[in-house]
Amino acid sequence: MALLRFHPTYTLYGDMSDRVMAILRDFSPHVEVYSIDECFLGLHGLANLWPIPMGISHKIRHRIRQWTSLPVCAGFGATKTLAKLANHIAKKQPTSNGV
Repeated sequence: MALLRFHPTYTLYGDMSDRVMAILRDFSPHVEVYSIDECFLGLHGLANLWPIPMGISHKIRHRIRQWTSLPVCAGFGATKTLAKLANHIAKKQPTSNGV
């Protein structure tokens, strides 16, 4: 039998992840949790509410920071791979303001 031991902050990390995912569900019903610290948010059918994707991403980033104090970045793409690449660029480019 294997005994798994988790770092003491793992529970807190999971709780914070759940909070972030709940915030994201306020913006779209299309949330696909990819890992404890990453997800994909579908915006299909929401063009009337959010005609410019940058607008929703800045709003999401602000709310997550305000409610959890966590910094997040957002990337947009036609595929999940392109969205992950855009997210990577948003993290590395200071001028992108996280989006």
